[in-house]
Amino acid sequence: MLNVEKIEKEGNILAIVLKPSVPESVVEFVTPAGFSLQLGVHERKKGDYVKAHEHVPLNSNTKSPVQDIIMMKKGRISVGLYFNNEFYKEVIVSGGKL
Repeated sequence: MLNVEKIEKEGNILAIVLKPSVPESVVEFVTPAGFSLQLGVHERKKGDYVKAHEHVPLNSNTKSPVQDIIMMKKGRISVGLYFNNEFYKEVIVSGGKL
């Protein structure tokens, strides 16, 4: 099982922190299904095949918030999370091996 910390405020996901861990299954998704950016961890072997598939198109009229991905291979970083332009929480993200 992946070690995931979801940081929420008033029902809004502000951050998803994926800590070093190994998935229990071949594919585990970290983000909710409705997110415009899907983050999944795949544990596959050489020669594995993923069947061709389609993704649900985004409605071009929907205003989606800008999303960032920070991937730490080594070291650590402090990330400030804000909600409605006000500081909410500081998160420390550390690099490490899965």
